[in-house]
Amino acid sequence: MDEKPKNIKKDFGERAVDRRKQLKLSQEEVAELSGVSKQTISRMESGNQEARATLIGDLSEALQVSTEYLIKGKRTEVDLQYLDRKLLELSDEQYRFMEDFIDSFVGLCAKGII
Repeated sequence: MDEKPKNIKKDFGERAVDRRKQLKLSQEEVAELSGVSKQTISRMESGNQEARATLIGDLSEALQVSTEYLIKGKRTEVDLQYLDRKLLELSDEQYRFMEDFIDSFVGLCAKGII
């Protein structure tokens, strides 16, 4: 049972980078939205700097994820609310398409295909 110790700063940074890229934001844009310097974002994303509690909150808002997701990698109700807001912007036809897509995707995951 030799479990590899987790590098919390590195994992936090990787989740922040992945989400920033998913949103197509630059480090400069995230820094501006979070009220810190680009260098702070860069050091935090690389795991070289621990994020202060206030930055974690501001960063989670900028990246539209929960603080729990950034810290522990766990999705919460807050994460679902961000997704829900996006779904509300879709037309009825687009919404139904996404509903069918999600149902199909979940089905494939349940079968172990994905």
